[in-house]
Formats: sequence, structure tokens, C-alpha cells
Amino acid sequence: GKKIDIPVGTIEPSRLVLERLSMELAKKTPMALFAGIEKSSAQVTALDNVARGTVDAALVDANFLKIYKDPKGPVFEKTLRVLHESVVVPPAVIVYK
Repeated sequence: GKKIDIPVGTIEPSRLVLERLSMELAKKTPMALFAGIEKSSAQVTALDNVARGTVDAALVDANFLKIYKDPKGPVFEKTLRVLHESVVVPPAVIVYK
């Protein structure tokens, strides 16, 4: 089975996108869809793990991916591709009086 890396500190909207996509496409939760879920300490580690082949996919923030591409452009171009990019989730606000 396939393994995914969901780094520690991954924001909830990203997790919800993965949950929704898994249910829509495979009719399974991520826990049921993937044979293993790794929890790297950082997004860079998760992407490096995909490049090395230790996991099959990683859930990372799109803004971080742009930052990753700068120093690791050749690694990205040769070994990684974006499988899905979610629509922008509107930022939440709390209003009080």
C-alpha cells in the first residue's frame, strides 16, 4: 500500500482537504486509504521523504511548496509533482464586542 507523510503542525484546512478528497475519489478515509501515515517534524522533511521514495505522497502547504522549489528546484523538477491543489480556503475570523 501507499504511504503519505502529514507533517506535525499541518493546519486543519489541509487535513480537511485530504479527508474530502479521499472520500470523494476512493470512498475511504485517509486512514483506510493509505497503508501508513508518517508524521515528519517539518514540511521540508516530508517532501524530501517523497523525493527519496520513503513515502509516496506528502500533504504540505502550497505556500511552503513555493519556498521549497527555490533551493530544491532540481529535486522538485526531477522527482515530485503536484497531485492536487485545493482551492483557497477563506481565512477564518473571530468577531467580538
